Amino acid sequence: MVVEICKICYTMPEKVYTVKDAAKLLGYSTNTLYSYLKKGEIKSIRVGKGKFRIPQSEMDRLLGTEKPVTPFVPVQDIRIPAPSEAPSTLLETEPTPIEVKAGNEPIYKTMVVREAVLPTPRPGKSLADLSSDKPFYTIRLWLEERVGLPKLFDWFVALSSIVLGMTMFLYTKQLDSLVIGQFTDWFTPIRLTLILGGFGLVLADMIQEEFPLYRNLNHIFRYILVFTYSAISVILFKSSDYDGFLIYGLFALVIFLENILGFISSTAYMLYIQGLMLGIALIFRFLPFDSGLSTLSKGVYSIIDGQSWILDLLVVSIILSTLIGYFFDKKVLKITLGISGVLLTLLSFYYANNSYWSAAFFILVTGMIGVLLPFWEQFKVKSETDRTLMFKMFGTIVMAFSLVVVILGIVQQILLNNAVMNLTEKADYGRLSIDYTSNNVLQTLAGLSQNDLFFTALSQKTTNNLDSFLKAVFSNSPDLQSVVIVNKTGDVLSVYPLSTDISKSNFARSKFFTETVFNKNNYFSRSVDVFTPTMSKAILAAVPVFDNSNNAIGAALASLNLATLGVKMQQITVEGIGQYLTIVDDNGRWLVNPDPNKVGQIVDETDATSLLFARQKGQQFGYDANGKYAIFISEKTKVANWSVVVSQPISTIMDISKSGFIVILFMLMASVATIFFSFVFSSKKEYAQI
Repeated sequence: MVVEICKICYTMPEKVYTVKDAAKLLGYSTNTLYSYLKKGEIKSIRVGKGKFRIPQSEMDRLLGTEKPVTPFVPVQDIRIPAPSEAPSTLLETEPTPIEVKAGNEPIYKTMVVREAVLPTPRPGKSLADLSSDKPFYTIRLWLEERVGLPKLFDWFVALSSIVLGMTMFLYTKQLDSLVIGQFTDWFTPIRLTLILGGFGLVLADMIQEEFPLYRNLNHIFRYILVFTYSAISVILFKSSDYDGFLIYGLFALVIFLENILGFISSTAYMLYIQGLMLGIALIFRFLPFDSGLSTLSKGVYSIIDGQSWILDLLVVSIILSTLIGYFFDKKVLKITLGISGVLLTLLSFYYANNSYWSAAFFILVTGMIGVLLPFWEQFKVKSETDRTLMFKMFGTIVMAFSLVVVILGIVQQILLNNAVMNLTEKADYGRLSIDYTSNNVLQTLAGLSQNDLFFTALSQKTTNNLDSFLKAVFSNSPDLQSVVIVNKTGDVLSVYPLSTDISKSNFARSKFFTETVFNKNNYFSRSVDVFTPTMSKAILAAVPVFDNSNNAIGAALASLNLATLGVKMQQITVEGIGQYLTIVDDNGRWLVNPDPNKVGQIVDETDATSLLFARQKGQQFGYDANGKYAIFISEKTKVANWSVVVSQPISTIMDISKSGFIVILFMLMASVATIFFSFVFSSKKEYAQI
C-alpha cells in the first residue's frame, strides 16, 4: 500500500471533538488520550486551561479514513502491518531524509512522518460491544485501554485495608481486644468490610471514567473505610491498646480529610507521617515502657535507652523537613517521606517480633508506600506505555502478602494443634495423678482400719498406740495434712500432727461421719468441706472401722494438704510460658489455684474455667484470671469428679517471633523485588520504522 502525503488546506471550519467524545470513538480511555495530547502525538486545539479539541482531520488520520487530495507528491512505500502485528499505540517514525526537487530548488529537505494504527479496542466500540469476544480478552483490553488509574493514596488505602483485613484472620494481639465481651460480634464484619472496601475502592477508581454513573462511587468506599477504621480505633482505645488507637484512628482521620479536601497523595501521606510521629512522642511521654499498655513505648525505650531527647530530635526533624519540603522544595518532601518509610518498615519488624501481626503488616504497607513515593512520577510515566503496570505490581504485592498470611496462618494452626495436644496430655496426667492420690489415701486408710493391732488399740482406746499408727500413716503420705481417728459418737480419739482445734471437736454431724459410720461407705470430698472452724477449706477422705459383727465403731479420717497438691500439680506445667493447672470441685469452687486466696471461692464467670467444670472434658477459648486470652483444656477425675484444667495464653502459643521476623523480611524483599522487576521489565510499545 502506498501512503501519499500532501499539503491540505481547509476553506471551511472543521468539526471538532471533545477529548471524551474522541476517546470513545477511538476506543481509548481519556487518560491515554491526554497522554498522547501532551506528547504532541495527536494534533489538537487548546480552548482553555487543560482543555483540548481534536479536529475532524486528525480524527480521520487516526481512524485511517482520510482521503488524499490532489495535487500530491508521492514519497515512498510504507508497509502497513497485519492486524496481528499491529501495536496498540500511535507510531512515530525515525526522521527520514526526503529530497523532492522542482527544477533546481528543493521543496522539502527532511520530513518526519507520523502514522497511527488502530487502537486495540476497536474504534467506536464500548465495553458492552466487546462482550461477544472471549471474556479474558475483553478484560485484558479493558485493563489496557479503558480503566482509570487509581491515585497513589487510593492504592495506599486499598492495600492497607485488604492486608489488614486478611491479617485479622490470623491470631494477633489485636484479636484479644476485638473478641473481648461486647466487641465479639464486631470482629467478622470489621475484617470483611476492610477487605471488600479495599477492593471496592480500587474498582470504583477504575470504572469511574468508563461509567459516569459511578463517578463518585470511590468517595462512598472511602467513607465506609473511614467508619471502619474509626470503629477499630474506638474498640482498641476501650481495650487499652493505645498503639492501635493511634495507628488506625489517625488513618481514618487522614482518609476523611483527603476525601473532603482533595489532597494530593504526598500531602495526605505527609499528614499521616506527622501524626504518627507526634503520636509516638505522646505515647512515649504518657505511657511508661513497663505499663504493658504500649508495645511501641517499650520498643522506643529499648532503642534510645531512655534518652528521650533522641526521640524529640527525630520527631522535630521529620516534621520540619516535611513542612520545608511541602512549602519550598518537593524533592526534600519526597526524600523525607522515603526515609520515614524506611523507619516505619523497621517499626513493622518490631511489631512482628512481638506477634502483633495486624500492626506489623499495616505499618509495613505504610512504609512501602513511603519508600515508593519518591519514584511515583517515574511509575506514572512508565504506566503511559504499559497501562497494566500498576495493576500487575500492586496485584502481585497483594498476592505476596496473601501468601505470607496463609503461611503464617498454617504455622499458627500447627502451633495451636500442638499446644492442644500438649495441654490435653497434661490435663490427663493431672487427672490420673489426682485419681491416684485419692485412691492411695482411701486404700491407706482402709488398710489401717483392717489392721488387727489398730482394731485392738481402737477398741481399748489406747491413745499411745493409735498415735503411733497415725504417725506412720502420715509419714508415708506426703499429700496429707492431718490424720484423725473418731469413735462411733464422733469424738476424736487421736490426731496427728497434734491439733487442739481438731482434738476438741465432735464430728457426729459432719457429712463424712454420716457417710462412713451410719451408711458404712467410704467417703471422699467432692467439694471443699468445713472440717473445723479454722479449717473451713478442707478435702477429706474417710473409711469406716468395723468390729467383728460388721458394726461401725468409728472412722479413720485424713485431710489432704491442698498447698502440697497445688505444688505437685504445677510441676506438670511450664510456668515460664504461662501454663497453669487448676482444680475446680464439683460445685465450681477452686481447690487449686495459683492464688491461694481463691481456694474455696466460686470460679468467676469472666474466667473461661467457669464454662468447663460442669463438662466431663472440654476445650475452651477465653480469658484467664490474669486477663490474657488463652486456651483451656479440662478433664474430670473419677473418684471426686473434680475438673483438672490446664491453660496457656494464646500469645505464648503463637510466639513465632524469630521465624516471624524472617517471614516478614522475606515478604518485604519479595515486595521490593516485585516493584523493581515490574518497573524494569514492564512491556514497552514498539515503534514501526517507515
